[in-house]
Amino acid sequence: MKKELLGLVKLGSREHMEDFRNNGSMYMNTVEYFRVLEGRGHVGDEDEGLQSCYQSDRINVKITRPDGESILLTKENGLTRQILIRNNAVNGQNIFCMHALLYSGMKLVIDERNLIFGDTYVCITNGSAFLERIHAAAKKAKVKIYRGLVEYVPRDSHNGKFGTFRKFETHSYQNEYRFVLSPGFSVPYTLALGDISDITIIGSSVEINDHIEVVELPPDDI
Repeated sequence: MKKELLGLVKLGSREHMEDFRNNGSMYMNTVEYFRVLEGRGHVGDEDEGLQSCYQSDRINVKITRPDGESILLTKENGLTRQILIRNNAVNGQNIFCMHALLYSGMKLVIDERNLIFGDTYVCITNGSAFLERIHAAAKKAKVKIYRGLVEYVPRDSHNGKFGTFRKFETHSYQNEYRFVLSPGFSVPYTLALGDISDITIIGSSVEINDHIEVVELPPDDI
């Protein structure tokens, strides 16, 4: 069943979420940062920023030696699992991650594994105004920003391009919606929107599922 995007939520520490709400501070770390991040469960992702993922039973790999001789690696002579290709050029891209509230006709629940991101949430109450402020701030700062839902793909069958807006399905519970600066700055960057308290609410992450409810209108009211 197709899921409908209802809204966006940011989870983090109380200090950072108050800064995000009061000053509109979108702190964007790099692809490289998330790729090498360790010790915080699934916050980091060693496959962040992959260029491509190929299945060993669907490709061959040709390696040419300095003397001009080539070696062909195939499934029959030892090529196994997935062949992952990286492009270091994307390591410097800056990412701001949010949780997408996706509705498919069932009760809207944010997976508790997301609570590792922080003890406080900020929920956007006016998505159009939020996006308008982001694009205005990006234009003022003269940076290019791209946005969209992350697509989650199976590691053992995906064969082809990857990119910044794809992750393996082991992370699918994150329902991530991300904003990406490309080519990026190769260091953390903050995009300042200004006060967004008029289009947000703030609360405790452990209570978030008690605070979110979808109320469907009867047909005559739609």
